[in-house]
Amino acid sequence: MRACGRLTFAIRQSDDEILDSETISPSLSNGFLEDVVLEAVQNDPVIPCIDGFLECLRQPTLTFPTNESKARIQVYLAAKGSDYRLGLSASSGYWSYDHSAFAEVIGFIRNIAQIE
Repeated sequence: MRACGRLTFAIRQSDDEILDSETISPSLSNGFLEDVVLEAVQNDPVIPCIDGFLECLRQPTLTFPTNESKARIQVYLAAKGSDYRLGLSASSGYWSYDHSAFAEVIGFIRNIAQIE
């Protein structure tokens, strides 16, 4: 069983009204969208290279990233030649939003935005 994380969105309905909503999502093990994207790209050929790089950083004389999910997505995006920030790379086409990893997040957004 995976740990639950919290996904929180703030959606502006008008200039002076903000709708806040949050959900507990079992697909967000650490509560990060990076985890969802990493699940969607888990079969990408660059993933074993990222695994090797991060494993190398586990040496006692080196510093391992504090947040492994964020580090993994940054290395993934750097390997793709993209801006290493997830938000700016969201329309890059490196992952498909049709992947089942995004189903819960998309459903949540549709629910709070009241769209079908």
